[in-house]
Amino acid sequence: MKRTLVLGFITIILLSACGREREESIVARVNDDVLMMEEFKALFSGMEWENMSSDEKRERINEWVNITLLAQEADRRKLSQQKKIVMRVEIAEKNVKSNAVLAQEMSFIELSEDDLFNYYKMHKTKFQKQYKQFNVQRIFIREKTKLDSVLTLMNRGLSFNEAAKKYSEEKSSENSGFIGFMGEKNMDRRMWEVLSSLKPWYYKTVELEEGFYIVRHYEERTVYEDKPFTEVKEDIRNIVQEEKRKEIFNNLIYELREKADLLIIF
Repeated sequence: MKRTLVLGFITIILLSACGREREESIVARVNDDVLMMEEFKALFSGMEWENMSSDEKRERINEWVNITLLAQEADRRKLSQQKKIVMRVEIAEKNVKSNAVLAQEMSFIELSEDDLFNYYKMHKTKFQKQYKQFNVQRIFIREKTKLDSVLTLMNRGLSFNEAAKKYSEEKSSENSGFIGFMGEKNMDRRMWEVLSSLKPWYYKTVELEEGFYIVRHYEERTVYEDKPFTEVKEDIRNIVQEEKRKEIFNNLIYELREKADLLIIF
């Protein structure tokens, strides 16, 4: 008798525990519809689930609740019995199934570091930075009074070349102030902004800490520079994965079409 009572008590405990476990695994209930944690997780990929915050998960649950309420209302109004709705549901089901097949096929994609680097070597032109450069000519003068005098002479007709040779206080004066092509990263920001705003052969004064520059440019070019592999590796990974997805999709569709008893009338 005691043994029977003990076994009965243990059974009640186990059933209660199972009931609690099932209750705890319920995420939401809308009338007769229940969303279980396992079903909820199945709506997302492993990475998506791991990256979602608690607030985002609650938001997705509320979306499910809203959709479920609307679906139940559609049943109540007998809309779900309409032929076009039935067809749409069938198409939606096929989409889910087809996506499951594709997801399984895509899960076999593996990319090594060599795969990514080989793609980088073959497509370097896709991963380039563009820089604008100006062919610059300038005159450097330390004192404001001398600057004013030189500008006055230039306004009266002294050429930029002659002014640079006679009055510039840097080595480029030997070359009439020509210093070659320079980009934004090779000069002070203020000088770059001034040069960018100037038309070719027009000049303007820039005041920097070391003194004053009268600057102009007479030629512009675009320079291309390869980005380092480490900077673009993740971009390449996405590109190669997408290419492989398309390849897998096309091959799978071709194979299935070859096997199928297929007739397209329209």
